[in-house]
Amino acid sequence: MPSEDTPPARFDFDGGSTGILLLHGYTGCPSAVRPMGEYLASRGMRVAAPLLPGHGTGTADLNTRTWREVADAAAEELYALQGQCDRVFVGGLSMGGLLSLHLGQRCSGIAGIIPMAAAIYAKSPLRFLLPFIRHVVTTFPKSNDPQLSVEDPTCAEFLWSYDREALHFAAQLLRLMKEVRANFSKVHQPLLIFQGAHDRTVPMKAAHAIADESSSQDVELVVLPHSGHCLSVDGEREQVFSKSWQWIQRLS
Repeated sequence: MPSEDTPPARFDFDGGSTGILLLHGYTGCPSAVRPMGEYLASRGMRVAAPLLPGHGTGTADLNTRTWREVADAAAEELYALQGQCDRVFVGGLSMGGLLSLHLGQRCSGIAGIIPMAAAIYAKSPLRFLLPFIRHVVTTFPKSNDPQLSVEDPTCAEFLWSYDREALHFAAQLLRLMKEVRANFSKVHQPLLIFQGAHDRTVPMKAAHAIADESSSQDVELVVLPHSGHCLSVDGEREQVFSKSWQWIQRLS
């Protein structure tokens, strides 16, 4: 997995009257959703994928951020894109999927939401230790095993992340998870939910909770049988892209 020295960056693609905001995951950067952005842009969509606060700078910076600060930044990006388009969709990977659902709960005018391995719940045992260890240490080494993120190891080139956990922000992320779970009924937009069958980060129950507990009348859950956590870059990514495009066309 690339080191923290790799320079991450936001990306934007001009397009027509339909736009999509793509949000990356915890400790990552927009490169994880760039292939999806390029695919949708090639079909005429306007795409925005910001680098979220505390990301691309260092774990020390991320540990100073709150979930509300990151969520507010995502909302500002949504408002800016809505000012440029007739309709806007929101998609996100992992933490980005969690944020996409939070935007659905708080913001109007979203045409549809595409949560990909949305971090509603987490498998990591670290979540049980956070209340204690974050007062002792502020960071913790992350595994560099690409199979924690993707089933196809050749896809690891797309991944960039910090090489350490930011424990103070991880605790903030748990608060955002609880906030979103408590307000599932406020999600009424159409939902296209993707989950990898071999996800080692987010359990399958997360995808089912989104599908079953939201107020949306238009819900589709797609389980990818040969994918891990980072669905937007894993071996079945073309299925994610083409299915998303077909779904967007139907709603547009």
